[in-house]
Amino acid sequence: MSKKNIFYKHPRLYTLGLKWIHKSNFAKRYRYMASFIREGDTVLEPACGPAILAGFLPKGSFYRGFDTNKNFLNYALKKCPSVYLGNVLNQESYCQADIVIACDILHHLKPTDRERFIQNCFSFTKKVFVICEPGKIRKTAKNIFYPLRKWIAEWSEEDGTNDVKSEYFFTHEQLLDQVIHGFGIIPPLIEREIKYFGEDIVTVFFKDKSYRQKLKTQEFVSAIVPVFNEEKTVAGVVEALLKSPLINEVICINDGSTDGTLSVLRKYKDKIQLINFKDNKGKGYALVEGIKKAKGEIVSFIDADLTNLSDNHIETLLEPVLGNKFRAVLGYPSNGWIPDVFSNLTGERVYYKKDLVPYLEEMTKTRFGVEVFLNNLFTENETKKIPLKKLRGLYKYEKRSSVNAFREYLGEAVEIAREIGKREGLIPEDYQAIAKVSKATSFKELRIRIKGVANKNVRHFLEKYVLNYIKTVQHWWKSF
Repeated sequence: MSKKNIFYKHPRLYTLGLKWIHKSNFAKRYRYMASFIREGDTVLEPACGPAILAGFLPKGSFYRGFDTNKNFLNYALKKCPSVYLGNVLNQESYCQADIVIACDILHHLKPTDRERFIQNCFSFTKKVFVICEPGKIRKTAKNIFYPLRKWIAEWSEEDGTNDVKSEYFFTHEQLLDQVIHGFGIIPPLIEREIKYFGEDIVTVFFKDKSYRQKLKTQEFVSAIVPVFNEEKTVAGVVEALLKSPLINEVICINDGSTDGTLSVLRKYKDKIQLINFKDNKGKGYALVEGIKKAKGEIVSFIDADLTNLSDNHIETLLEPVLGNKFRAVLGYPSNGWIPDVFSNLTGERVYYKKDLVPYLEEMTKTRFGVEVFLNNLFTENETKKIPLKKLRGLYKYEKRSSVNAFREYLGEAVEIAREIGKREGLIPEDYQAIAKVSKATSFKELRIRIKGVANKNVRHFLEKYVLNYIKTVQHWWKSF
């Protein structure tokens, strides 16, 4: 029995250590492994540690895990009652499961024990066996600091079960060779998929070949981009979506643009589905036409004015739905983890197409109130709001003249207010007051007209959405 270092005595510290080591790849690799799990699947995690994986699993799946570390198990039991004491080398610890996931284990085992471990995992797998393991990319220089680095590496892995040696770690080439040859256990005819997360290699072995095909058909994603006068940014958005391995289809709707947007989109005519309206129909109508054309079971709405859309943003946005955890996802631009006050009105969203089809006729009439309309289709428990770190879109004052920017922004606010009004059951006088808001010609007049809206929720929305925004950018609108 080896010593147990401080990380293996304290589960929270262990988790923090993993997050520090893997950084952004910490969550990415767990999300990727969980993406192969569907509702109703049973999941087994040998050497589960504090059961971090359980927090990434889709709703309706059934998790079991075992470990020799009682500190970890006691912590995991608070959220997962189905973890238990067990050893990865003992068959008695295993149970049949649809998905077996082994994460960061091989380098803790003696090389002579690895095949036995892989055999146990694969024998108890029904559909998919997933293994995640680090493989050192850089060679360790044997200089004066080598003994210290070796000691630190070995000390950091003292888990209380085995005496881990630095030579137990794979190099990238060694690990890839083991994957290709199925670790000496898994037959070559078994289909496999490999993905890299920094130095980690995640390998998915499809024991049930039909299950892989089923996953492929279930994960078809259509990205729908409504566009109105976004010639400066739409190309970057389209390029990012086309490059994403998670997006199967890109549908762009030119909603009566009067600038060069259509010319930009036509350059991608062989790569995207293009819908062109001669006249502006409104965002709700544009999205509906995109949904009708979409082949995917999952539809993602993306605004065309984003300036730095990345694979990470797209993956973060899609993961909660791809993992079958939620029916709706709202992704809002954020420089931190505190929700933006306008997060409910974000254009970056993900839904199941089948959930939206019954409401398409109503959606066509919502114009810029479409986000409010969509928010009311799903409960809070069915919806995930998620920050998209450092995602940025152009403000209207950055792409329009000051007068046009203000008028367009105010017009959108009025459309949203009217949609809120439908939910609130407004009296005719309130609709008239909302209409007057759009005709304000000064900040003072605007404030007075907003105060004239009797309905509290609509008035608060206009104060937050319009007045606060104008205060922020008023130095750009000198004439207002």
